[in-house]
Amino acid sequence: HKRSLQVQKSLPEHAGKVRAGPARWTADGEGTWAKEEKVPEGGASMSKKGSQAQRTQGMVNRAQGKLFEERIDAALAYYDRLGLASLEKTPEPMRPLKRLSEGRFVAVFEKPAQPDYKGTLQGGRAVVFEAKHTTTGQMEQSRVTEAQAKRLEHHQELGALCFVVAGFGSEEVFRVPWKVWRDMKAAFGRKYVTPKDLEEYRVRLG
Repeated sequence: HKRSLQVQKSLPEHAGKVRAGPARWTADGEGTWAKEEKVPEGGASMSKKGSQAQRTQGMVNRAQGKLFEERIDAALAYYDRLGLASLEKTPEPMRPLKRLSEGRFVAVFEKPAQPDYKGTLQGGRAVVFEAKHTTTGQMEQSRVTEAQAKRLEHHQELGALCFVVAGFGSEEVFRVPWKVWRDMKAAFGRKYVTPKDLEEYRVRLG
């Protein structure tokens, strides 16, 4: 059974949010985030080759994560033009600490992250969803933080349509009802899912 990302029916490792706290992240002018890492005392703990491989993989992860979010944004813009829904990405509750070069800066998140997207469907029903992406073959339930889960649960109790859009790699996207994600252990016997587990929630791209 084919599903589409049609929000009027039931809409959607860079997309993950971080908790409020002292962790510092840097952002470039295009909104790409990278966590600042401390170098261990006494020199690097890995070879230059390994360090370069990590940087390369990090670049791939961020590029795929950015593409994932751009696809969601493009779909939502399309629904908005058709008058089917109006949904927007939730602004991050962050405070800039220091400006860097080329439009980059260091900032801290001041509050627990809110769900990624919120809006309204044609007819008046509210929609709230999380968007999570991974370059691996599985996604842990904990990718939705405790604070985000509480907000999704609260919105659903009030009647909103809530779900998690899970992206794997560059092509596989699934729209998972919040109840299924919340009760993942009961549904799949573990607290992580694979594309095979989510086949019935697959979003057909293109």
